[in-house]
Amino acid sequence: MADVFGVSVVAMVAGEAAALGGALHAAWCDSLSRGEKTDLVTLTNRSVAVSESTRCAPDRNRHALYSKAQVRYERLCQVLRPTFG
Repeated sequence: MADVFGVSVVAMVAGEAAALGGALHAAWCDSLSRGEKTDLVTLTNRSVAVSESTRCAPDRNRHALYSKAQVRYERLCQVLRPTFG
């Protein structure tokens, strides 16, 4: 994932990442609905523990390859979109 997105990635200590992500999103939406300007970084800093031993830095060469592939993918999607109307 680090190579794909070009940023460092690290695993969370909690095993239920999807459930925690949903809960964080719900908390963020709730705060917005009450007129509070809470950002996701603030919410995650309070709620998420990471395992630093899992941190991976991106490889620049592999990231460049993924970026080129993304551009090709996006072009193909535009060309093929009418086919799948």
